[in-house]
Amino acid sequence: MALPLSARLHGSFTFPCTPRSRPPASAIPSVPLTGPILIDERLYSVGVAYAGQFVTVLLRAASRSFEIWWDGRLLKKVPIKGLVGEAMPLNAFVAFMRTQAVAEERKARQHVVTRRLFPSA
Repeated sequence: MALPLSARLHGSFTFPCTPRSRPPASAIPSVPLTGPILIDERLYSVGVAYAGQFVTVLLRAASRSFEIWWDGRLLKKVPIKGLVGEAMPLNAFVAFMRTQAVAEERKARQHVVTRRLFPSA
């Protein structure tokens, strides 16, 4: 089953919508002028032809991919970046999650420091 997600800049998501529906203009930003969208801190190219347009991103877990839709049409299917891609033993999974948690903590601390140094950023 596909999980519909409306793509936003900076990797965050809003309410689910179908490929044929479009959320209100104030709900999500459009594709940036350079063409890529950011999902979970990874760039996925949509194309400069769609700059300023709204796209819908469907997560296809079984095929480990995203489908990018615009105006009810499938634009492209892209593999999800950063997946491990295979079953992991529990101890390897715990070690992997530990490194991910450390990285997230480091990013959060850096964000706080940046906000203190540049409050308007």
